[in-house]
Amino acid sequence: MREESTALRLNPISPDAQFGLARAYKEMGNTSKAAEYLQAFQKNFPSDDAEAQFQLGSLLYQQEFFAEAIEHYQQALRSKPDKAEAREAQFGVARAYRQMGNTSKAAEYLQAVQKSFPIDNADAQYELASAFYQHQFFPEAINHYQQALRLKPDMAEAQNDLAWLYATCDDLKYRDPKAALEHARRAVDLTHWQQAGVIDTLAEALYSDQQFAEAVKVQTKTIQLDPHNQEFLDHMARYQKAANSAEKKST
Repeated sequence: MREESTALRLNPISPDAQFGLARAYKEMGNTSKAAEYLQAFQKNFPSDDAEAQFQLGSLLYQQEFFAEAIEHYQQALRSKPDKAEAREAQFGVARAYRQMGNTSKAAEYLQAVQKSFPIDNADAQYELASAFYQHQFFPEAINHYQQALRLKPDMAEAQNDLAWLYATCDDLKYRDPKAALEHARRAVDLTHWQQAGVIDTLAEALYSDQQFAEAVKVQTKTIQLDPHNQEFLDHMARYQKAANSAEKKST
């Protein structure tokens, strides 16, 4: 904090110093001093600029100033942003309310996002599901992937992405290896085993279902299609390690 105090004396309007001191005082439990420097920092962002207010909200969210983040996301919404900016701001407010434990307010903003997407359009539902997934609203993502697939069962992207969610979700209660396999197999069939990323998802689904040797076999096809992809190679190493360990335990 000493370096940030020096920076602020040398340059009283330094945003980095102001924000750094706000974080430091917050960590020390001195909320009044944190608020003082936070207010100074916020003055660097035009209140009538939707993009600036969104960026400010995002910075505050990342540093766990959730109430302040909500204020600036809402200011972004009041500043007449375009459709994409408005959606991101609404997600921002919902995330911040969720972090604060106010699930009802989070749901209110999520509903506002959903209303902007036609419920009877598969592409729109897929886009909405992907946005929910990106922002880690997992049950909502699952719901809208499923809605997209009800409207368009042969949508390979939705089959693939839902499979990946079920196989790898950060929140373990939404993992479902059997469902992951079902959707991943459908996706590789729809893409005729010609898309490396889709085959990689099937291998991951097999891994999540503890079918390690089969995951290695399928990932071999992935790497044949894209032999220099480091992510795919890393996945293969993980599958091989699990398969070797399982083989040793069985002997």
